[in-house]
Amino acid sequence: MITEEWKMDAKRLPGNPALPQNTPALLLNIETTGLYARSSFVYMAGAAWPQDGSFQVRILLAHSRRDEPLLLDELHKLLLRHPAVYTYGGRSFSYQYLNERYANYHEGILIAGNQMGNDLQKRTAPYREVIGLPDMKKLTAEAAAGFQRSGIREGARLIEVYEAWERSHEEADSETLLTHCREDMYSLAWLLPMASFSDFFSGKAGKPQIDDEGSCLRLDFASEIAFPWDVSWTGAYADIALHAHEAGVRLPVREGRLRYFLSGPCRDYYYLPEEDQAVHKSVAAFVDRNYRRRATPDTLYVPQDGRFVQLPPEILDGYRVFRESRKDRRGYIRTEDMDAQLAVKMLPYIAKKA
Repeated sequence: MITEEWKMDAKRLPGNPALPQNTPALLLNIETTGLYARSSFVYMAGAAWPQDGSFQVRILLAHSRRDEPLLLDELHKLLLRHPAVYTYGGRSFSYQYLNERYANYHEGILIAGNQMGNDLQKRTAPYREVIGLPDMKKLTAEAAAGFQRSGIREGARLIEVYEAWERSHEEADSETLLTHCREDMYSLAWLLPMASFSDFFSGKAGKPQIDDEGSCLRLDFASEIAFPWDVSWTGAYADIALHAHEAGVRLPVREGRLRYFLSGPCRDYYYLPEEDQAVHKSVAAFVDRNYRRRATPDTLYVPQDGRFVQLPPEILDGYRVFRESRKDRRGYIRTEDMDAQLAVKMLPYIAKKA
């Protein structure tokens, strides 16, 4: 088995470190001779971990299937030292494949379930439309992040090169394989900041500063990890702008009258047409019968004039919610009721189209 170890050139990295240095994190990429673990094997693997302001890289290239147990043992040692695994597409392929191949030689598994949470593709996929990706293919993400390849891109073509090298061991073929893996590791380093997207929308950006700009409420967040590319997006609830370490969310303000619908029951309330509101029967008893009528679900409300912002229904429990009508699914709160805790709570839900 060929083992190559080197340190990434910091000048080739994007300049916004996505991981604290010297942490137990491992960037992992594998190449296999097929999609099914029963009929193929791992012929090459690349691993990288943060070290001294850059990434230390180790590439393992099997001369043949006979080298696979050694290759997997080396990965096992690295995974013991660096349990937080970062991949692109690991959830959909690599993790299960590696565990199935490892089971051919050892009891147990190579990658545990608690190591599988940092698949950049899976973490970012729910926000694909927001961040401007037409699909979640690795080459698409690389292009958005500004990473450029010079070697072979297609996995099927790479397998052909490996099979030729397995027979002849021509140095040119091995160099083609190693070049591809080197670029894969640089690619993962470039794609690591994509974690900032899922961190932001999952509410990990911290509490924002809130400013009332008249036509909108402006919420300014700070991201620990710089976003890998700029985002400008309009959704059902907000306009979102992401740049470097800054995230801006603007909630449009609606001015006018909305209604707060009471919980009832209707039999305990009367509707006063002149005042356009429902009142409890204990109060309605003092109102002339000609100016009151039994409340219905559509008239069981109290009007409110003011300034409002619309928020996702999933986060409105416990808040005084205003609507245009009983059947209106949109929910609003008063601008003065918006606070930092609610702003963070809404982030997982605002990445929706109108």
